[in-house]
Amino acid sequence: MSTRAAMNPRCYNHPHRDAARRCDRCGVPYCEECLATVESQTRLCPTCCEEVAEARCYRKAMHLGVPARVTRVILKTLLAVVVIVGIILGMFYLVYLIAPPALMR
Repeated sequence: MSTRAAMNPRCYNHPHRDAARRCDRCGVPYCEECLATVESQTRLCPTCCEEVAEARCYRKAMHLGVPARVTRVILKTLLAVVVIVGIILGMFYLVYLIAPPALMR
């Protein structure tokens, strides 16, 4: 390997171009055209970009894109509704036991 090649690595996708920098995730050298800037100025190669996008899609599918705080609020509200409905049904059942329908006419 020549000293020029060691000092200026070549782009993985374009061997005729000098690499501008390395992928922040995998460390492979790429030219500026190949790297994509994602959240908070992270520079990723096409392969890492796809892997990160797939991971995000999987997380969103698992959580339906709803933040955890909202999910907790929804679950607590649902639990409260179930408890209230249970209390109301229990009260109707007690009234039925105390005064059967035959006596209510």
